[in-house]
Amino acid sequence: MSSSKVHHTNLPAQAAIFTLLFACVLVLLCCVVRINSVILKQSLNYNNHLRYHIANDCFRQGTDALTEAVRRYVVTMKPEYREDYFNEAENERHRDIALEMVKDLPIDQALKQALYDAHQASKQLMFTEYHAMHLVEDNGEVEIMHKEISEAPLTAEEHRASLEQRHALAEELLWDDLYIETKHKIYSYLLSGLESASASATARHHALRNELFTLLFISVCALVVLVITIFGCLLARRIQHERLVEEQARETALMNEQLKEERDKSIKAEKAKSYFFSTVSHDIRTPLNAIIGFSEMLQLGIEDKEDKEKALEAIVTSGQTLLELINDVLDLSKLEAGKMELHPVPTDITSLIKKVATSFEVATSRTSVPLSVEIQQMPFLQLDPQRIRQILFNLIGNAVKFTSKGSITIRASYENGTFSMSVSDTGCGISDENLKKLMSPYVQIHDKNSSMGTGLGLAICKQLATQMHGTMEIKSTLGKGSVFTLRVPNVIACENVESEKNVEENSKVPKLVKLEEALTEKNILVVDDQKLNQSILRTMLSRLGFRNVLVAGNGAAALEIMKSAGNVDIVLTDMFMPVLDGEGLVREIRKTPELAKIPVYVITADVEMQGEYKAKGFDNMLLKPITIDKLQDLLTQYTPHES
Repeated sequence: MSSSKVHHTNLPAQAAIFTLLFACVLVLLCCVVRINSVILKQSLNYNNHLRYHIANDCFRQGTDALTEAVRRYVVTMKPEYREDYFNEAENERHRDIALEMVKDLPIDQALKQALYDAHQASKQLMFTEYHAMHLVEDNGEVEIMHKEISEAPLTAEEHRASLEQRHALAEELLWDDLYIETKHKIYSYLLSGLESASASATARHHALRNELFTLLFISVCALVVLVITIFGCLLARRIQHERLVEEQARETALMNEQLKEERDKSIKAEKAKSYFFSTVSHDIRTPLNAIIGFSEMLQLGIEDKEDKEKALEAIVTSGQTLLELINDVLDLSKLEAGKMELHPVPTDITSLIKKVATSFEVATSRTSVPLSVEIQQMPFLQLDPQRIRQILFNLIGNAVKFTSKGSITIRASYENGTFSMSVSDTGCGISDENLKKLMSPYVQIHDKNSSMGTGLGLAICKQLATQMHGTMEIKSTLGKGSVFTLRVPNVIACENVESEKNVEENSKVPKLVKLEEALTEKNILVVDDQKLNQSILRTMLSRLGFRNVLVAGNGAAALEIMKSAGNVDIVLTDMFMPVLDGEGLVREIRKTPELAKIPVYVITADVEMQGEYKAKGFDNMLLKPITIDKLQDLLTQYTPHES
């Protein structure tokens, strides 16, 4: 009975306890649910803020990368920096990535607008950068310019400026107040966006925190769970943050290491090129020494006729040596740039090799080293005779240079579509260490017992062999000799037709012929701003029989002479001159009816003009240095221009 009473007495208390427990559990569950919601909102707030920071930094990184690349390119004119610029502008596009990151990000529109405003300002910055690159690239090679660069036009004054002036203008554009102010404006937009994003994220953080504290006051039981949960979340986020910092530190260290390696590679490449150019400089000074020395002796007077002829011969030989050095450098540059074109024609290889070997008879007779030729019978082959001849000259020249005793042998064969040509010698040979670097254009192998050349010949041979889809093989034993072999597969055999004329023309000695009187009576106008060049041309023309030679120091003076004299038949003009250059002169001549039919020949040292002179309005061209036979050949082609 009493037990039943106790039981009935405890029912309300139990109900209250259960009700309290239920209420506590319900409150706890509600608090847990609400706390969970608050935590999710806080996490989203942190995530949005972090993503905005990343997007902002990405935008800044893209802007800095473009500025650094364009400044490096303007200063150094290295194509790799131009490509770095357009790689960022067209491929990596950090700024577009930044805008895409915030496009669908649930943040205030004002924060997105800060990045959009920075993007608009960056367009003005890029136009200035295109303009700067246009200044240093607009040198006649318009086809290599990117479309964006060509759309940033130059003013007439900028077009007339020299290359040094354009470099100065380009650097001024990248450092002037407007450029710096525009970049500062971009950074201001980015900074204001970061400040707004931080303020907004902080405000949301405080609101959620207050709501969390309110929940803590609702239930004491939920307080412990809530505190543990908060500390657990804070600890987890702290660990995550530390891991993120460590990962960024590792990535930064790796990036620094890679940058250091690239820097070291660049330094080594620059040292190699500096060494190469210092060597070429030495090779230039040697023939220059002969030219200047003998010229001074001739100026002082040499009475002995034989000594005078030897001095003149030394001057001509040294000049030809300089020209060969320049041509080697240009050939190597064209080959490395992929601009060297081959012209295969039916070629009598047997005749070509014998003629080249004959040209070395004097050199081999001095050293008493016999030069023999062993050629298997072969048909005419579809090859470029000029380049085969160039390779053969280099290989034989090296063999003669490094062989003091024994013999030199040239062999050639054609089997199963493969043409093979080798030059073997019994000279000093090459060590295994030097074999690895022999064909590098920036390395020369020094031998104290040999006179060195430019060091470019074998590099050119290797490049030419590669362009022919062939190989250049080397076998050498130190102290015993070397064998250099050219192999070209898939060579087409031809019928026995007349050999390519260039080989014969290159081997013949030019002779001065008497020009027709009708031609020598023509009035010739020489246009050049250099008095020495005027004097050389007048002397050559006089030697060819021309009596009526006029001179002008620039294009504007030439136009005045042509309009006042009215009897100019031929114009020989330099390309680069003050006031009005050669291109401007021919343009004015062609649009003046009474002058339009006059032939205009350009005389320039710019090798790139060879494929462009007709498009500019010239009838023909001579490449400096000028020889009297080249000038004679040019003038014998005299024909009035067809307007």
